[in-house]
Amino acid sequence: MHTLKKFIFPFIGFFIFATVAAAPSEKQANSSPWTDPEVIKAAIAIDMSEEQAALFRTAMGTFIDGVWKDSMNLIKRQKPNLEKELKRVTRKHRKKLDQKMRAVFTEDQQFSRYQAYRDLLLSKLKKQVSSGSF
Repeated sequence: MHTLKKFIFPFIGFFIFATVAAAPSEKQANSSPWTDPEVIKAAIAIDMSEEQAALFRTAMGTFIDGVWKDSMNLIKRQKPNLEKELKRVTRKHRKKLDQKMRAVFTEDQQFSRYQAYRDLLLSKLKKQVSSGSF
């Protein structure tokens, strides 16, 4: 049961920040990886057209929903090696996201900037979850 608690709270925190659409307070805005100035700069650096931005938002939403759903299923089933399984789930959905984005970002430079954004965002989310500051 201790192992379950160890992983359920960080993942709930991860997805609350990722999916909450309420107007953030100043404290929330400063603590959310999505509103981190570095992450915002990386997103702007992708230099997306309006059409690409819409596809990007949809793909990111699908990514977050997929990771959330699969992670909750693993936690509910109390899978052994939960940490390893959660990493596998994230990796699986990240690969799907990359395939979608490869079709959206036809220029190599744009795709490499997307990869930099993705890596930065995921590292900030992981850092936030591991520190328990959610």
